[in-house]
Amino acid sequence: MTELRKAFRLLAIAIGISSTVQAQDVTVVDATDGIPIEYVYVSVDNQSFLTTDEKGMVNVSKLGSADALLTFQHTGYRTLSIQKADLKLDEMNTIRLEASNININEVVVSAVKWEHKAESLPVQVEVLDQQLIAFQNPQTSADLIGQSNQVFIQKSQLGGGSPMIRGFATSRVLLVVDGVRMNTAIFRGGNIQNVLNVDPLSIQRTEIIFGPSSVMYGSDALGGVMNFTTLQPQFALTEGETRINANAMLRTATANNERTVHMDFNVATHNFSSYTSISSSFFDDLEIGSYGDEFYTRPTYQVRGDTSDFTANNPNPNQQIYSGYEQFNVMQKLKYRANENVTWELDYHYSRLSDVPRYDRLTQTRNGNLRFGEWYYGPQEWQMARLGYTFTEPVGIFDKLKFTGAWQQFTESRHDRNFNSDIRENRFETVNAYSANFDFQKFFTEKTHLYYGLESVYNQTGSESYAEDITTGARSDIQSRYPNGSTWSSHSAYATWIQDLGNRFTLTTGARYSQIIINADFRESVLPLPFTTSTLNTGALTGNFGIAKEYGSASRVYFNAGTGFRAPNIDDIGKFFELDNGSTVIPNPDLQPEYLYSAEIGIQQRVKESYEIEVVAYYSYLDNAVDRRPTTVNGQDSILVDGELLQVQSVQNVDGAFIYGVSASFGADITDHWNVKASANYTKGEAFDGEPWRHAAPFFSNVSVGYRYERFRAQAYVNYNGEISPENMAPSERDKNIYITDENGNSYAPSWYTVNLKGTFRINEYVEVNAGIENILDVRYRPYSSGITAPGRNFIVAVRAEL
Repeated sequence: MTELRKAFRLLAIAIGISSTVQAQDVTVVDATDGIPIEYVYVSVDNQSFLTTDEKGMVNVSKLGSADALLTFQHTGYRTLSIQKADLKLDEMNTIRLEASNININEVVVSAVKWEHKAESLPVQVEVLDQQLIAFQNPQTSADLIGQSNQVFIQKSQLGGGSPMIRGFATSRVLLVVDGVRMNTAIFRGGNIQNVLNVDPLSIQRTEIIFGPSSVMYGSDALGGVMNFTTLQPQFALTEGETRINANAMLRTATANNERTVHMDFNVATHNFSSYTSISSSFFDDLEIGSYGDEFYTRPTYQVRGDTSDFTANNPNPNQQIYSGYEQFNVMQKLKYRANENVTWELDYHYSRLSDVPRYDRLTQTRNGNLRFGEWYYGPQEWQMARLGYTFTEPVGIFDKLKFTGAWQQFTESRHDRNFNSDIRENRFETVNAYSANFDFQKFFTEKTHLYYGLESVYNQTGSESYAEDITTGARSDIQSRYPNGSTWSSHSAYATWIQDLGNRFTLTTGARYSQIIINADFRESVLPLPFTTSTLNTGALTGNFGIAKEYGSASRVYFNAGTGFRAPNIDDIGKFFELDNGSTVIPNPDLQPEYLYSAEIGIQQRVKESYEIEVVAYYSYLDNAVDRRPTTVNGQDSILVDGELLQVQSVQNVDGAFIYGVSASFGADITDHWNVKASANYTKGEAFDGEPWRHAAPFFSNVSVGYRYERFRAQAYVNYNGEISPENMAPSERDKNIYITDENGNSYAPSWYTVNLKGTFRINEYVEVNAGIENILDVRYRPYSSGITAPGRNFIVAVRAEL
């Protein structure tokens, strides 16, 4: 490691690094161990923002006037403010931030698409930064979101992860990467794993915005928004300087024999920067805990012989055969500063998952035998090319402008074969997604801010399928999952007004209008349908109104009311899909958008600068809700599919549902070295017919105790999940084979808890070692709605190095 570091330094000298210190340069470091802190927000009046680079450095010469008050903010540290006039002009200034569990002053970027202080916004936001990600060591971005302790994660297979937020999931929550929406025309109401496309090792920060956010983000943002900001290229601070930085990581985990390697490096001059990130992970079959219900084990598994399938006994029933997979991610970013007011960005993201076995399907039985000989997702690929342009010189109608244009391509497939059948069904989907966003910021006065913009999104879906005899190679036509060549588009305009009313009251209100257009052609359908095309052209108006009152030392209380909507997509209108209960889903061309009406009230109370309590209560009414219901086709309630008579269902607009809940958290710095933190979440959902709501997660909570001394940090924590009893099980969940049953044969999800320990030690400025033990008690459990059992006792070790 020392030799590599010397090589990088010699290379830097050879290409002309300058170490000249500029006036009012600042380095921000941890007050305990003196390690530089990256991505600290530096602002004046919470309006003009800069961030520190990978060395904790930032030049504040042009930030505010000479007598301005500079504020330094970062998740996990106490906010510090100093007068700019107190900075020395002839040497590097060092700012020391003290660690803290209290994050109430966190700067929020995505809630209004521009930087804004959190305490004046009437919304609940959870921020996960790079430091937390490194400490928690999540294997995937789904695991990262779950470690917020505010979002419930469901998994149908090891290569999966579907977030549930405030009673909503999948196509009713929005994924955003660097300002670009990931939700596509084929995001389904069932569980999805697209969040895995984002490499957790390339994430700078993740903001989870709770509740309907349709004013800022359009369709799908009913339960909330998960906004991922990936690591940004950093410029060299001074003219003539060239900077090279590199980081590497190796990680292993015992529960699935993980092997992950990651490297990133930044090459920069004063006006140009290139950032590259590469990660590769290998996961073997997952081993579950030793203590718990035998139902969760894998006593047998399917094996293909020369001409037929047979059932093999598993020598280790705790090993979930056919659950492993591989993942590869690469990200390349280029950033160019044309002048003080113009910046260009060009990004490329690529993610590939190998074949991913659908574990819950592989464990299904029929007539006492395994149902499937094969069931797997083919390689899931995601590409995104993004062009960004930022203009910060006021020109009358705006003070700042951001343009974001992007192309994304999503490729996925499904492959299944019944046990002892020679016929494998193969279905392939590709979505090309194009988007353009113009976002504007206008400050009329220090107290009056306007944010507005335009967005246009266009998706084109390709869908192909065939059945193949695996012994002869013969192929035949089968029904494709979606109408090939179908399109979905959305065009919208929004505006948000933030007004400081005085006495630390802030009003936030806004509106958005969206026009949604769908075209689908069913003339290639193998199954007989009473229609050949489907066209939808509909508009949606949403709005919000909120007020926040700050008091005391950064405490606040707020109220927010708003509406959200989700437009039908190609998956809702045009999907063909065979269910597990002897039914099949057929298209419905008559769907309309569903609307959410929601209100929340929250309070964040800080006591003596070291204790913080946050409580949020919310209530939502979903109208014209989209859900599956029985239907008929050509007057018949059943049709023949591949020789089997199946009951017909379709996605329809139904009456609606009520969802309400409470979340609470507590954090305290007990001493300079010890802290505690706790959180709890309760959600209840009920459809108009009185049935439980499917995506209302069980009660879940977390309690942790942390210790920090110089370069060592440790945390012991307990995760708890409550039971979902048979009477609280949603109708669509009751017949699934993933649940254990009570003495009456009724399905339920039992409660569980795990005890965990993690720690990190920074050997020096360049090397850090992370280690942890998850599920210390080796409990055997399965989270609600999941088709795969959770890991057993899991030892994790990671080594990070700055080269």
